[in-house]
Amino acid sequence: MAACNDITLGTDNQNVLQTVTQIVELETAEIRKALLRARHDGPASTAAPVVKMDITNDEVPRGFVCPITLTLMKDPVTAADGHSYERKAIEAWLLTHSTSPVTNLALPHPHVVDNHALRQAIEDFVDSQKRKQEKEAAEKQAEAAAKDEKKADDGAKTAAKPSVTFSDPADAGPDTKRVTRQRRGRTS
Repeated sequence: MAACNDITLGTDNQNVLQTVTQIVELETAEIRKALLRARHDGPASTAAPVVKMDITNDEVPRGFVCPITLTLMKDPVTAADGHSYERKAIEAWLLTHSTSPVTNLALPHPHVVDNHALRQAIEDFVDSQKRKQEKEAAEKQAEAAAKDEKKADDGAKTAAKPSVTFSDPADAGPDTKRVTRQRRGRTS
């Protein structure tokens, strides 16, 4: 703009532009999270299988999520742009595009290569999350069992205490007066 002698992008406008850029980045991140949640919670897509687990978006490493489907990758491959994608998603993309889905730059070739290291890392992550969830479930069951046991113990102690109550002393019989007197601290 300086070459055109246009000073409209002075420091004040640059600050506004920087603020707008930050807002766009934040909104884009929120949209990605919402899409990831929707695809994770919704029915599985034929383009990219979804691993169903109770994992929040913050727990899934960003590199494990396909940039096309925004789901946890199951069969990751690397394209010519160096980015990893879910195999079915990138293959479908390459049928109609010759550019990178991430950078939008032309790809030198449409070939993809298995990303074995990433697949193993994702499998290890999924296994660790399953173990973590199983451990939490076992801890909750143990807590519930301990609470039930405590209730049973409290109930047994309450049941062991002698308690005599009669709604009408005439219905109780000849020993009622004696029990009543014993409870008041007198004996007959």
